[in-house]
Amino acid sequence: MPVNSAHACDRAKCDVHRPRSVSTKSPPWHQLRILLAKDLYLHGKTGVATLAGALLFCEVSNRIISSGIGPRLTFVVNVNFLLTLVWSELLVTRERTTGTFSWLRTLPVDDRTVVASKFIGGSAWCVACWILSSGLSAPELWHRLGTWFVLQATLLTFGALSLASKWRFPNNLGHLLPVGMVAVLLGVVVAIAGDGTPTRILWSSLWDTSFGRPILTAALLVLYALILGGTVWWVSHADTEQFID
Repeated sequence: MPVNSAHACDRAKCDVHRPRSVSTKSPPWHQLRILLAKDLYLHGKTGVATLAGALLFCEVSNRIISSGIGPRLTFVVNVNFLLTLVWSELLVTRERTTGTFSWLRTLPVDDRTVVASKFIGGSAWCVACWILSSGLSAPELWHRLGTWFVLQATLLTFGALSLASKWRFPNNLGHLLPVGMVAVLLGVVVAIAGDGTPTRILWSSLWDTSFGRPILTAALLVLYALILGGTVWWVSHADTEQFID
């Protein structure tokens, strides 16, 4: 797809991001490997520094917060939610700004492979952060694996939503949309399932069953897959100018 010259990035800048090993004969898995290596090279140091800082912040803060599992778990989960926004900022927003996506459109790289590389990269950072932060700052959660997997699936789904919205919408809207959607959802949940309501009692009883948490985890992963599929469809049909801020 041709790139509008008014929006084309400087060639010297784009050559830093260009996966030179990709060719028309490269199988999708090879293209995916090159794109993942490119993202790791560009964002790896920032990602590791961010992850290390977050782990240190959690550890120091949890020495101040009440020692109960509830406050510590809430704090760790909130930190992980914030970090999913950071991963999407690195993997999508930064590359919209530098024009990398428009440059990739001039190469023989399948749009589906580009999207997959971003979702795999974002999910990998999300999983690593959740494993390390929960293990260090809320180890009791590892004795409740059903809850641990629900929270991990929630973080993955929110991360997918953040990636998709920042890819689909420019700057401010892409940043605010996922947070706004979660805030609305939480507001609806509080409104219909407050303390002591029949809905809250029903949800609590389902949560405590042997199948409640596995079903919720599976539902969240299906939602993740739907967000991924929708992003693939949109990117495949979008004009290149829509990838540039």
